[in-house]
Amino acid sequence: MQEGKSIAVLPIMEQLSTQAAADYLGVSRQFLVRELEAKKLPFHYAGTHRRVYFKDVLDYQKSRTKARRDSIDRMAQNAEESGDYDTFIPPNEE
Repeated sequence: MQEGKSIAVLPIMEQLSTQAAADYLGVSRQFLVRELEAKKLPFHYAGTHRRVYFKDVLDYQKSRTKARRDSIDRMAQNAEESGDYDTFIPPNEE
């Protein structure tokens, strides 16, 4: 708040629309809907509209962050084991 940034306080069981959840995660609504349909994030219907709980969005965000970090660690470990970690590869000049 001191930096002039906005904050929001939401109940953990707040129901979010797919657009609101996508905006929070920084992804497109279509990407989020595909993730919902792939059962990577729980959702329910309110009438004909999909809704997700804020708690589930937070859990999904944590799991994506962990998966990304694990992938980066795995790539660094593979590069180190193959001896390519400190190797400079010049760009192809034509």
